[in-house]
Amino acid sequence: MKSFDLQGFKSFKERTRLEFQGGITTIVGPNGSGKSNIADAFRWVLGEQRIKALRGSKGEDVIFGGTKIHKPLGVASVQLHLDNRQGILKVPYEEVVVGRKIYRSGEGEYTINGASCRLKDIHDLFHDTGMGKDSFSIIGQGEIERILNARPEERRGMIEELAGIVRYRNRKEESLRKLEHAKASLERVQDIIRELEGNVGSLEDASRKAARYLELKEEADSLELNLILTDIAEGETALSGLEQELQTAIDLVAASSADIEGREAQYEENRLQLLNLDAQMKDGRLRIMALKDQLSRHREDLLKKETFCQVREEKNQELEEEIQALNGRGAGLEEIYREKLEQKERWDIMTREKESLIKRMDEEMKAVTGEKNALLAVGEDIRYTLIDIFQEIAVLHNEIRSVEEEKSTLRNREADALREREAMGQYSLELQERLRQQGQLLEKEETDWKALDREIQSMAQRKKELEEGRRELAQNREKALETYQTAASRLKALQEIQKDYHGYYGGVRSILKERDRGSLQGIFGVVGELIQVEPQLEKAVETALGGSMQDLVAESTDAARKAIEFLKSSNAGRGTFLPLDAIRPRRLSQDQEALLGLPGVLGIGAALVKAERQFQPVLDNLLGNVLFVSDMKRAAEIARQSGQRVKIVTLEGEVFMPGGAITGGHSSQKASVLSRIREIQELKEAASRERKVLDGLDAKLNELDQELYPLEGRIGARELRLKEQQEKLVQARRNLDLQQMELKNLEEKSSMLQEAHDTLGEELEGLSKEQELLRNSLAQKESQKEGLEKAKEGKEEDLRVLDARLEELGDELLAEKLALGALKEKVLAYEESLSSYYTEQADMKASLLRKGEILEENAGLIAQAREEALQIRQAILLGEEEYEKLEGAIHQDDAGRDALQAENLALENSLRGDRKILREQEESLHRLEIQKAKLETDRGNKVALLQEKFQLLPGEAMDRRVPVADKREEQRRLRSLQQGISALGTVNLGAIEEFARVRERLDFLKEQETDLEKSMEALGEVIRNIEEIMTERFTASYEQLNLAFGETYQALFGGGEAFMALTDPGDFLNSGIEIYSNPPGKTPKSLSALSGGERALTALALLFSLLKINPSPLCIIDEADASLDERNVANFANYLRNYSKNTQFIVISHRQGTIEESDNLYGVTMDKSGVSKIISVTLDHHRRMDHA
Repeated sequence: MKSFDLQGFKSFKERTRLEFQGGITTIVGPNGSGKSNIADAFRWVLGEQRIKALRGSKGEDVIFGGTKIHKPLGVASVQLHLDNRQGILKVPYEEVVVGRKIYRSGEGEYTINGASCRLKDIHDLFHDTGMGKDSFSIIGQGEIERILNARPEERRGMIEELAGIVRYRNRKEESLRKLEHAKASLERVQDIIRELEGNVGSLEDASRKAARYLELKEEADSLELNLILTDIAEGETALSGLEQELQTAIDLVAASSADIEGREAQYEENRLQLLNLDAQMKDGRLRIMALKDQLSRHREDLLKKETFCQVREEKNQELEEEIQALNGRGAGLEEIYREKLEQKERWDIMTREKESLIKRMDEEMKAVTGEKNALLAVGEDIRYTLIDIFQEIAVLHNEIRSVEEEKSTLRNREADALREREAMGQYSLELQERLRQQGQLLEKEETDWKALDREIQSMAQRKKELEEGRRELAQNREKALETYQTAASRLKALQEIQKDYHGYYGGVRSILKERDRGSLQGIFGVVGELIQVEPQLEKAVETALGGSMQDLVAESTDAARKAIEFLKSSNAGRGTFLPLDAIRPRRLSQDQEALLGLPGVLGIGAALVKAERQFQPVLDNLLGNVLFVSDMKRAAEIARQSGQRVKIVTLEGEVFMPGGAITGGHSSQKASVLSRIREIQELKEAASRERKVLDGLDAKLNELDQELYPLEGRIGARELRLKEQQEKLVQARRNLDLQQMELKNLEEKSSMLQEAHDTLGEELEGLSKEQELLRNSLAQKESQKEGLEKAKEGKEEDLRVLDARLEELGDELLAEKLALGALKEKVLAYEESLSSYYTEQADMKASLLRKGEILEENAGLIAQAREEALQIRQAILLGEEEYEKLEGAIHQDDAGRDALQAENLALENSLRGDRKILREQEESLHRLEIQKAKLETDRGNKVALLQEKFQLLPGEAMDRRVPVADKREEQRRLRSLQQGISALGTVNLGAIEEFARVRERLDFLKEQETDLEKSMEALGEVIRNIEEIMTERFTASYEQLNLAFGETYQALFGGGEAFMALTDPGDFLNSGIEIYSNPPGKTPKSLSALSGGERALTALALLFSLLKINPSPLCIIDEADASLDERNVANFANYLRNYSKNTQFIVISHRQGTIEESDNLYGVTMDKSGVSKIISVTLDHHRRMDHA
């Protein structure tokens, strides 16, 4: 092995490579560092599948699982690089890289030189190399224990592995399994042969009967087909002759109709002229009436115009008089205006004189005011001095008042202390009362707590009832859900069947699938898919349509042609197509339509069946002449009345064919297209109903939940209240204790108040002395204040004299100013009066101008009215002339109208006789058309029968027609054949195919019986040969291994002996193996009697013996020396050294003796992150460290 790569395998998170040289490579490291994971990786890459052998519980355990620091990985991979220059591996490569990878999802892969391969390829690669996963080249921690604890029969497997007979044992076991399987198969085949031989006789009889039936039916169908085609051909010949006769009758009717139509046209033309004359005369009379109205209106308008002119002339006269009056008044206003202007100028002079006087009086008042201000300044000084004295007096008053207040406060405090003591006494009584009430409240809280507890119990009972109801609803919902899922499952199955076109003809199914793939265009589907039928009509419609249910509706003839070409080219079967551009409707004749009104008639099939508008021609073609009737009795009556000329179908599926044939009875037909489509729809509705039931149950569950969940909330709230009540009880008891303490505190405080009352008397005496001193200072200040007030009174007298003069001057000045204001108001009034006179003059001039304009306007209107009156007189003259002309035209139209009426009367008399002749000709034509319709109906019935029974169209079927010499003889032959078919009774047509299949299977099973017997003989011979080879090889390998075991034992122990013994020497193939060990200086013992170290070394001797006989180029040993003492470790290491020339040893160990014999050394460490890492350590360095 050249190198070994790990990434993501167990504790090796990072990509790690170990390079290996020849000799011994030792991997060291502390416990738990991940050393043994390297041995597990080697097993794993060679294809180990047993997770327990890799010290795990599931496959993904080999992937790095993450630590506190590192996240888990999603993949683990290992690669083994092998030097194959000596050709040990049977592949043409000098270097071989074997790899294995696994993902956390469970997927994995094996590779050889980078190419994906199978696990079997890995096993085959290492076959017979001694390096397989189950070979002795890997000696793990459990291998020694496995040998030591193995039973003798289990140890035998090592020798069989060595001898290479494991594959022979496997082949033997496989051969035995094959022998048992062949024996069971032979018994099964013989049972089937006996069963088939019992049934083949009856199947052969039924097959012959079915073959005879098919023979007679084929001949009868051929004969019936030929008769139908003969009837169709004869009908077409008769129809051709009838059409010629019909054409002659049509021509005669057409000629008569043309002549009558010509005269009717003349009659109609005359009638139209009469109508025109009537309309013209009516218009003339209306015009005369309109002219009368118009002339009347003109005369009224003329009168209005003349009246207007007269009124306007009178108005003009009045305006002229008003203008003269205004001119006279204007002259008087100008004189008054001049007088007012002179008076205003006089008032202006008086105003200026007043303003001069007021100015002189203002100057005098200013002089008096100056003298007064000087006196005020002296008085102000006195006033400020008085203010200071007043303030000092006020301060003294305040201090005296403060002392008085303080005395009052002390007296109040004394009184308060007395009142507080009294209040405390009262409060003490109240507190005692509250203590009593608190006790009562405590009792009430306890009562409320008990009531609340009972309420919670009641709610809990209701909750239990609701939960039981919910469980019942949930069970009902499960049942409804099961019903819904059953319907949905059935619906899905039917939809899948419909999607696969199950039950359709082979050709039809091929066309529809090809259409779905998009290869065929213009194919809409089969008739059964494109129509909608009421459930009660399903059976009738299915019977009426028959095979046409699977007729393919095509967009055009070209689309149908392409589909038929596809069927031919792919040999996919046949199909009938209904091109929408080619099919023609079938209709009931006029006399047949009268049947629709008879009792029991449901209607025409085409009208009772629904389809999209574009597919209506299909219904008209297939069901346009088919009557649907309620029952068979009414159908028979209607068939009789129609002369057996109409196809009638009942709701139960009986068919009355044209010509008298009746089809009916029980049908075992499987579900049709219609019934399947209906069932799909019904299942959809059922699923929808169950869904609604589920929704209803969900709603009820929701209602219960809406009551249940709030109830749980209320219970929680009540429990919380209960807890609060308990807390209140505790608090009430605590309050009771606090109030008792408060009562005690009050008694202590009352004692303290008495002490404070004694101190207040002393403070009151000191305040009285201070109050007396303050009153003496106040008397001094009062005397000083009286002197200043007398000086102030002298100055105030001088001020009063000056104030009197100022008041006098003020009154005079005010009077003069008022007089001045009055003068100004008069001047203003004269100005406004002058302005008013001026405005009145302007208004008068404007009025004169406006009245002159009105006068001129009226003159123009009068002239215009006279002109219009003249025009109206002329219009009256013209209207009277037109009136006379219209009356003359009406007289002339009356004469023409009488002439046209006479002409039309003559035409009407002649047409009456000709129409009678035409009706007789049309009746004759109708009789011919009925004959033609009957022939066409007969032909249509034959064609329908041809399509329904033989799935043929007349065009393609006429090539099969054979001329009939005697039609009656042919019909007799057909009846004879049909009787022969009836005489056969019930026929199983599947018996032919079933007999052939059973016969073929019986022959095949007899051949298989022979083959199995021969195979069992051959397997017995193979097993005997294998046992001989196994015995020979086991004996040789056993003896060879026993010899090597003794030699290896002596090398490891430095003497002594060891050997193996068979537990049953007489049975080499199954005997177990016992191991005996005789260490130097001791007697032989079995493994179980040895010490721990001796047992381990003996097991190693056996393992090394196996490697000695079957050498491996590589051997991995995982801590096999862990239980050996130092001397045996040295022997173990020396043994490895001796054999390391031909075998590469990779040893996982932490024993010093093994490490010292190593050629290469790797260290494995694990840091705090929990990831294993490889450290390359030189042996010199290791030895120096060890020596130190």
